Amino acid sequence: MSLTAQLVIGVYGIHLKEIAKLQAVLPEQVLYLQPYSTNRMSPFKRKKADWPSFFLFSDTNNVNQITYVAKAHNWEDKVDLYENNKQRWDLISTVITNFMPNENEDGLYRYSESPEKLCRNLLSVTQMKKLPKPIHISDLIKTTDKKPHLERSKPGGWSEIDLSDEQIEMINNLIGCD
Repeated sequence: MSLTAQLVIGVYGIHLKEIAKLQAVLPEQVLYLQPYSTNRMSPFKRKKADWPSFFLFSDTNNVNQITYVAKAHNWEDKVDLYENNKQRWDLISTVITNFMPNENEDGLYRYSESPEKLCRNLLSVTQMKKLPKPIHISDLIKTTDKKPHLERSKPGGWSEIDLSDEQIEMINNLIGCD
């Protein structure tokens, strides 16, 4: 079996814990993460059938240790969402405000440092779980060049990852690989 995951490097741990805690009770509740970036995550430029099946996350406090996994429910372009579907934008903002109080008191945000830097990526996840044993970033193989991921010195960025059989088995035991 061949599966890919989208690695997201350096997410605030409080958000990962908050989502995992809620989804431990309501595993199919869709919740959201909003990486600070003006660039679109490249795997999501392909047709949806070819998107990664999972997200892997490292915490901002230890960017080289992958500590959480979640099913990739969806990806949306926040610029497009705000401009073309304000009703959905408002609905997602309500979900974030009610279910994820540590994320952002106003729900979705449009930009990171200034109004000129519009954030693009909205990740929708289900079944987030903390890994029983962290995966070191260098144990992940990038799909682009089939080489191990290099260590990072700071949060930010992402890579599409080919999951090993051992990683697939661990994910399957936690959340299933349907």
